[in-house]
Amino acid sequence: MARLYADEHVPVQIVYALRRLGNDVVTVRETSESKFGDATPDDLVLQYAAQQQRIVLTFKPHQPWLGFQASTSRSRVTIGFNHA
Repeated sequence: MARLYADEHVPVQIVYALRRLGNDVVTVRETSESKFGDATPDDLVLQYAAQQQRIVLTFKPHQPWLGFQASTSRSRVTIGFNHA
């Protein structure tokens, strides 16, 4: 299954559900990046995910989009979702 890196905005219920489905999910809170609390800079999240070859999973309720963003630099993909 997928190797995911969930930032601090992803509801824990989503993390648990993805794990139950067999995905390898690590969260920002579980890594050393968590020292920033709820304000881990996006560039550090992306850097860690790229080093670990993980897809970034994020939840940004203040951004009105649903979908994904991909960077042209080495395998960086961000998946985001909005409940609206």
